[in-house]
Amino acid sequence: MCAKAKDLRDFDSLFDLLDYFITEKVCEEYLAVIKWNGKPTCPYCESERVKALKGKTKRFKCYGCRKQFGVKVGTIFHDSKLSLRKWFMAIYLVTANKKGVSSHQLARDLKIT
Repeated sequence: MCAKAKDLRDFDSLFDLLDYFITEKVCEEYLAVIKWNGKPTCPYCESERVKALKGKTKRFKCYGCRKQFGVKVGTIFHDSKLSLRKWFMAIYLVTANKKGVSSHQLARDLKIT
């Protein structure tokens, strides 16, 4: 896991961003560092009695409310069909351009609807 997360604005180019976020797993680890700073907390009951579950996706189980959750729960990325890589690219493109970018141009650049 990353010790200290870079800010998305710290990347010099879109190529650097894509080079850093190679896989979805790297994106989830980055989001976990930003969200929890190394100490996972339950988004439902805010308990710190949380344990990581084994499996393909990074999931956690809270021993306070007994619910399972992922790193995206409680964020704008929750229930999104888009990958975190595309979300991070969109955030970078919107914040990197001085005058912003239109939603139609963003959709064309990322090949989404």
